[in-house]
Amino acid sequence: MSKLSAIVCVYDYERGSEIEDVLSYSSHFSDVIHTQNRCPSRGIAFISLDGENISYLSTYKKSGRVATKLDRITFIKPIELEEPLPLVYIQNSISRKLQRYFQSQVAGGISVFSPKVYQALVD
Repeated sequence: MSKLSAIVCVYDYERGSEIEDVLSYSSHFSDVIHTQNRCPSRGIAFISLDGENISYLSTYKKSGRVATKLDRITFIKPIELEEPLPLVYIQNSISRKLQRYFQSQVAGGISVFSPKVYQALVD
């Protein structure tokens, strides 16, 4: 199994539009994650700016505590996919056993992929 950690960031259209605006003039953006999600300090991020499709891939790093139980994550040089990848397509590509976990992990906000779901994505 790969040692690289992965997170998924699913934003609604409004927040996604704000991030796209930032990416029009910057090569990075930041967000916060609640520390109970136990986000690894570095890894890869699958980013959805419309709540339905993965449209960017990026490396990320935790870049410090913002407030009690909130860590800042910086997404570095996001790469826009030529064709957005529908979350439904990804879900249907993994085993039925893992689909329920995938659904809960892409329900919104920033979530850490479980090792089994991440490995299914890599496979």
